[in-house]
Amino acid sequence: MLFRSTRDDLRLILQRARAWTRPGGLLLLEMMPADAFRQEVYHRWEMKDASLFADAPHLWMEEKIWYEPEKTHAHIITTVDQADGRLTTYSVCHTGYEIEEIRQLLAQCGWRVQRLYGNLTGETFDEQTSEWQVIVAVAT
Repeated sequence: MLFRSTRDDLRLILQRARAWTRPGGLLLLEMMPADAFRQEVYHRWEMKDASLFADAPHLWMEEKIWYEPEKTHAHIITTVDQADGRLTTYSVCHTGYEIEEIRQLLAQCGWRVQRLYGNLTGETFDEQTSEWQVIVAVAT
């Protein structure tokens, strides 16, 4: 397996949050649907004078990978320092969830979805067009 499963991690976090929350307490989740990540897959490299990760000239290699079995998106940036050849890698992984999957997971962990929004400003949630899934859940 290329990536470690984060679904078990999310389940544990939701269970712990529920254990620490009184019935009726609220939980706010901001998530991205899997489709938002599937579309963003590429590899590129370029020379940069400076960037977020290095103040001196360096080779910037960037890769975005979608791993379907785990619905995981990896964003990997590797820099090679032009002066000394030092290689440094930075990475972040995101897991995409479909809204029905989140509803089921929340229910299994003692939460009920109370409201869905399309972003943090309260935009109406549309499963087909919303970039974000903002979920307000209540402890049961």
